[in-house]
Amino acid sequence: MSDQHQVDEGSSRRSSEGISDVQDRPEGSPQNNGSKLRQNNKEKPKEMGTGKENVNSDSIGVEPLLSPGIQEEAGVEGNDPFNYEDKYPEDNIYEETAPNARVWRTYLDESTNHDVRMVGESRDSVDVLLVFAGLFSAVVTTFVSQTSQSLQADYAQVSASLLFEMVLIQRAIANGSSLDNVPASSLNPYAKFTPATTDVWVSGLWFTSLSLSLATALVAVLVKQWLHHYLALPSGTPQERNHVRQYRYGGFQKWHVLVIVGLLPVLMHLALGIFFVGLTVFLVPLRPGLSWVIGVGTVAAYTTYLITIFLPILYPQCPYRTPLSDLVYFPYHYITQDLFPKHVRPLFVKEGQLHNFTLDEPGAKVSSLDDLEREVVREESETLSVEALHWLFSSSSNPTVHDIVIQSIGGLPLSARAAAKKVFGEATHIRKAHNTLLYGSTQYLGGRSLKPSPGMESKVERLLRFELFIPHLHNGMDNETRARFYVDAADDDQGLTVAVQSNDTLQRSKYKAPDSPTSTAFFWQVTHSHPVMLPPVIWLELMRMAKDDGAFAPIDIDSLGLNGQVLKWLWWKCIRRWSVLRHYIYLDTAQATIFGPLYDHWLNS
Repeated sequence: MSDQHQVDEGSSRRSSEGISDVQDRPEGSPQNNGSKLRQNNKEKPKEMGTGKENVNSDSIGVEPLLSPGIQEEAGVEGNDPFNYEDKYPEDNIYEETAPNARVWRTYLDESTNHDVRMVGESRDSVDVLLVFAGLFSAVVTTFVSQTSQSLQADYAQVSASLLFEMVLIQRAIANGSSLDNVPASSLNPYAKFTPATTDVWVSGLWFTSLSLSLATALVAVLVKQWLHHYLALPSGTPQERNHVRQYRYGGFQKWHVLVIVGLLPVLMHLALGIFFVGLTVFLVPLRPGLSWVIGVGTVAAYTTYLITIFLPILYPQCPYRTPLSDLVYFPYHYITQDLFPKHVRPLFVKEGQLHNFTLDEPGAKVSSLDDLEREVVREESETLSVEALHWLFSSSSNPTVHDIVIQSIGGLPLSARAAAKKVFGEATHIRKAHNTLLYGSTQYLGGRSLKPSPGMESKVERLLRFELFIPHLHNGMDNETRARFYVDAADDDQGLTVAVQSNDTLQRSKYKAPDSPTSTAFFWQVTHSHPVMLPPVIWLELMRMAKDDGAFAPIDIDSLGLNGQVLKWLWWKCIRRWSVLRHYIYLDTAQATIFGPLYDHWLNS
C-alpha cells in the first residue's frame, strides 16, 4: 500500500462550481493537494475484475464520524449486535440444543425484537382507540340523554293539557255555555303511549352507537391485558423461556389476537357512522336542509373510507393501508384467484381458450398484502435501487453521503441504466460532484494525464464506472470531450484498466496515451486472458466500442478458400465452447434471462 496522507479538512473538498476538464488542470500543475484522503484510509487492493475490495475496520470515515455506540447501532464489523456468532460463544460438542445453548439465546434476542415491534404497534393502536372511545361515548351520552325522554310519556305535558281543559270548563260554566262545546284533552294519562317513528329511530341508532363504542373500549382493555401477559415470560433457562414464548406465540396465531386488534378500529368507525345517520334523522323534522348537508357529508366520508380500504389491494404502493385492508384481502384473493377462475370464468370462456385466460396482475399467486408488497418490490428492485440512491443524494447535504452514492451507482445492474437515466435526468448537480470527486482522487502526471492518488485506485475505478450510467459532465460536447484529461492505469491494475477502456469519453480524448490498445485489441486481450468476472454493463461497453472500431465487421469467408473453411470450423468450435466463454461474464438475475436463451439458440443451431 501507498503511504498515508493527511490533508487539511478545509481543503479536502473543491467546489463543484466552475470546474472543467481543461481549465482546472493547467499543464505543469503540481500534484493535486485537494485529494480527499483520511489518515485512517487503508484500502486494500481490489481483487481483479470482481468489483469488490477488501477494507479493514478502519475504513474511510468510521473512526471520526461514528462514536462507539453509534458504531454498534450501525453494525460496524466486530460490534454488530446481530452478529450472534461473535456475541455468543460456540457450544460444546453435542450441546448445540442444551438448555443454555447459543441457539436459544439467539432465539430470545430475535423473538424479543419481533415481539416488541408487534406488541408495540398493537398497544399504540389500542391506546388511541381507548382515548377516542372515551371522548366519543361522552358525546353520544349527552345526545342520548335528551332523546331518550321522547320514548316515554311526558306527564308534565299531560298535566298542562288537563289543567287547560279545566279552565275552559270553568269559563263555560261562568258564561252559561254548554259543556259539550268544550274540547276534550287529547292527552290521557291512562292511554297507551306510542312514540314517534323518528324518535324511535334516532334513539335506536344512538344507543347502538354508544353500545359499540363502550364495547370497543372494553375489548381494548382486555387486549392490553392479553399483550401484557404475552410479554411477561417466566424466569428460567433460555430453552425454558423459549418454549413458553413459542407456546404463547402459537396461541396468538391460533386465536387470531392480531385480527381482533385490527377489528377494533372497524367497530369505532361503525359506531361513528351510525351516530351520523342518527343525527341526520334527528334533524329531518327540525331542519331538513341541515339534515341533507350532514347526510351528504356522511355518505361522502364513508364512501371515501371504503375506497381507501380497497386501494392498497388494487395498488400495492398506496399508503392508505389499514388492518381492515389486510382482512379484506383474504376474501378478495379467494374470489379473484380461486372462486372466479374455477366457477365463473368457464361460463364465459370457451374450453379450448381457458388456459389462455389468466390473471396477470401482481398478487395472482400471493395470499397476503405483505406477500403482495414483497412481490412487487422484487419486480421493481432495479428502479427502487435507483430511486433510493437519488433520494439519498438529494435529501442529504453531507458530502460523505454524496461520495458514497456516487461511488455506488456504478454497481447497479445493466437493467437499471434506463431507470438511472429517467430518475436522475440531466443530473447536473451529481455530475459536477462526480467530476470534483474524480479530480480529488487523482494527481497530475504531465501531458494532460492523470493517475490515481496513492490508495485511490479502487475509488477511481468506481468513479469511472459511474459514467456508464450517468454520462460525464462534458459528454456530448465534442470539443470538451476530446480535451478531457486521460486517466492512466497501472499495468497490473486490471480493474481500473477495464474501467478506462470501457469509458467512451476517455477513449475519445486526444490526450489518450499513444501506446494504449485499441478497442478491438483490448477486447481480444480480455476475452483471451484468464477468466475475469466483469459485470454485463462493462461487457456491453467493451463490445460496443470494439464494434465501432470495426472488430465485428462482416467478411466474405468463401472468398478465402481453404482459410475460409478453417475460419468456419473455428467459429463453430467457439460457439460449441460458449459454456467456457460464459464464465467470463458475470450475470445478475435480469441479464441471465437475456444471455441464457441466446446461448441455447447457438448451442442447438
